Amino acid sequence: MDPIMTTAVAVAIVVVSFVVFVLVFRWIWNHTVPAVFGLKEITFWQAVGILILASILTGGHRVVSNDITNIISVPKRTGAVSVTMALPG
Repeated sequence: MDPIMTTAVAVAIVVVSFVVFVLVFRWIWNHTVPAVFGLKEITFWQAVGILILASILTGGHRVVSNDITNIISVPKRTGAVSVTMALPG
């Protein structure tokens, strides 16, 4: 497949996924928050704003390493075997 076409398809998938995510968030908000707290329903753009604000406040915009060993201080395994016994001879 042509690289430009691949990029266009990838961008389209990201945009559609984002719109679906915002619509689901908006639907959940509009069916929960007004009933529980008595607040007004929100629009699509208000939902986008809330999601962006939540991302900024929670640090969701940072790229985090998948390497969990840095978090829990477990030494990394290198595959090397240490020999502690003396060889006969």
